[in-house]
Amino acid sequence: MIQVMLVEDHSLMRRTLREIIGAEADMTLVAEATDGQTAVDRAVAARPDVILMDIDLPELSGIEATRAIVGWLPQVCVIMLTVSSAQEDLFESLRAGACGYITKNAGRDEIVDAIRAGSSGALPLTPAMASRVLAHFRQLRPATNPERLALLSEREREILTFLAAGLRDKEIAHQLMISPATVKKHVEHILRKLQVRTRAEATAQLSAERGVGKRPSSRDS
Repeated sequence: MIQVMLVEDHSLMRRTLREIIGAEADMTLVAEATDGQTAVDRAVAARPDVILMDIDLPELSGIEATRAIVGWLPQVCVIMLTVSSAQEDLFESLRAGACGYITKNAGRDEIVDAIRAGSSGALPLTPAMASRVLAHFRQLRPATNPERLALLSEREREILTFLAAGLRDKEIAHQLMISPATVKKHVEHILRKLQVRTRAEATAQLSAERGVGKRPSSRDS
């Protein structure tokens, strides 16, 4: 059963999404919120698998709430819901730690498919959004590494820096006051975003950005 949390401040849209989720046999709604700060608090308490997150929220934006939630729950998949298809919103959401981005005019099937894709570890993007991401990276292929690094959240960037310094998961966990399992999950996200298979390759990208010629040593796990 996919545990879903809904963050939306418009009652009509929230009711529509609630009905969509409730109609699916493999999904259950475990929490709701209408503002960013409440979303953070309830996400930490409910620990959902997938969060549908409105990007425009009172008090704390959906992007800021996503950044905070992913810092606490790196395993959660946050799918941004927005009326905007602007490229800057798309990439800012991904940098904050979101794993998907769909517009509010998406059909019922698109929303359901996005939730299922997110829960299975895929990247839930509408075809138009996926094409935009691919086009962006193809256009910037000579500067691929810096662009991929820019997709990392602040916590992921911090962990990558520790990895480059040669720290083990337990040492990083001690420094950040989180569990080794949480560190490992962040590392999985880092590898996926940087499109590499090993920690050594990931830290090499960081070194390349800093202009360091020597590839740092790393203990792959």
